[in-house]
Amino acid sequence: MDPNVRNPHIPSCSECRARKARCSKERPVCARCRQLDKGCIYPPKKTRTPLTRAHLAGVENRLNRFEIALQRLFPAGGVEQIVQSLVRESTDEIASLPEDSSLANPLSDPITADPSLDTMDLSLGLELDSPPVIDTTGNHKHLIDAYFINYHPVYPFVHETSFRAECESRPPTAHGLEWDILYNAILAMGSWCCHGLKPGIDLEFYGQAVELLKGVSVLDVGNRTLIQGLVLLHELAQKSGIQEKSLQYLSIAARMAMNLGYHRDFADETLSLLEKEMRRRVWWTLYIFDSCAAKSFGLPLLLPESSFIKTERIRNIRDESLYPQTTFLPVEVDGPTPYTGLIAQAQFHLMANGIYRSLIAYPTVSLGEVSKLECRIDTWRETLPSCLTDPSNPPACPSLRFTGERLRICEKNLRILLLRPYLMAWTADDRNGDHRALAFRCVEIARESMALVLGCLRRVSYPRTEASFLLYCLFHVVLIYTVFWKRISSLHAGLLVRDIQEIQTTLVQSQFSNDAQAYHFLTVLNQLCMSLGPSNATGSSIASLAT
Repeated sequence: MDPNVRNPHIPSCSECRARKARCSKERPVCARCRQLDKGCIYPPKKTRTPLTRAHLAGVENRLNRFEIALQRLFPAGGVEQIVQSLVRESTDEIASLPEDSSLANPLSDPITADPSLDTMDLSLGLELDSPPVIDTTGNHKHLIDAYFINYHPVYPFVHETSFRAECESRPPTAHGLEWDILYNAILAMGSWCCHGLKPGIDLEFYGQAVELLKGVSVLDVGNRTLIQGLVLLHELAQKSGIQEKSLQYLSIAARMAMNLGYHRDFADETLSLLEKEMRRRVWWTLYIFDSCAAKSFGLPLLLPESSFIKTERIRNIRDESLYPQTTFLPVEVDGPTPYTGLIAQAQFHLMANGIYRSLIAYPTVSLGEVSKLECRIDTWRETLPSCLTDPSNPPACPSLRFTGERLRICEKNLRILLLRPYLMAWTADDRNGDHRALAFRCVEIARESMALVLGCLRRVSYPRTEASFLLYCLFHVVLIYTVFWKRISSLHAGLLVRDIQEIQTTLVQSQFSNDAQAYHFLTVLNQLCMSLGPSNATGSSIASLAT
């Protein structure tokens, strides 16, 4: 008898095992399969893991290294959910870029801090009947023009010449996934900036970008194009009133920028001078948005403090002086350029974030510290170019003119943040003379901020994309008035009532449309104004503007 038959370590063929018959175990065909003319298939030999102490110790060490790597990759937590989503059998259940894994910052993540959010949902809250069809054939030049005419002058972090050349150089389907996300985000923002288009067309392009984003893996490092697309999605979600999703996209973009080293300049000779400059523009735009979101919603900052940032500031140059083939750095212009406003905003937020971190650590700073922090604000103001500091001689460019107005309003708001704790303390106990002086100064600065905002609204000297910013600042002013109302005399009450009436009259005469965030601020302002003073002479409600 063949010794293989008695050897239990040699498996029987699949046919004999199915028939529960003795197998001769001959190779390549056993005797029974040869007789029955069946296909003789032997299962692969099973390899067993040696259960030795050394092997188990090695497995434990390897598992520990993987766990440490995952925890460093996702410092916000949620590693267990991420792993489960990656190993699920159904590809439909694999979530791309879950909220709790999104790019948490060195301090904290506003998304993961909210337990009410669904950690595995990336959609922006749009109830779509079916996934949108990605349009790869339409000619959307008018929407691209609208983006670069209306939005780009305020935040020029997409290189217009390169983007248009990319649109024209290849068939629409020949671009990468990240570029398609950015393309649809630009079309959505361009649609949002246009008047007279079919209602909801901006949400259609926005939904296409979101659908494409589902193809991005949670472990993707990302690239500049994807960060640009995420920043625009952050802006679009915010203007649509979907704040949680807006913060999610901002958090993802911040994490990708940190992973790619955008917070420091590399001496990489393989990168062109244009690519290095674009990295800076994207980084400082992201820094501005992070700073604005943190202060608007009272959240910690996502990006690190200034001592950890080694990225040079944006160069004040004209677009035609820097292109992909440029080999020498162009000389900076001593005057307005398309990037003058972005440079000034970045410098403001660098200064403001240092103050904001102090306020987070110590909500009520000492009187001496208040003076020091205000000196920092004064020092920053002295560094601004003259075209942004002299309201009597504004620049010819409308977007740059508004940047100067915006920075003056932001400066007032920052001072209000510094003094607001003393206003709150004075309303609780009015016996402290120092608190009273700072409280009245806080209200006076709020009135100055109100005058600046109402001036912009009356002159309509602001880009349509900045309506929600102006209304938020006005909301901040009315909130100060609401707190101050508790301890004021009839004389001061009369001044506040007149201010409230002026706010109501100006808002009723202004026009805001297609901006859910602006509508939200209008609603809140209406409620506050109605509680503080009588209706304006026209008898109109601010809320009527929402229609």
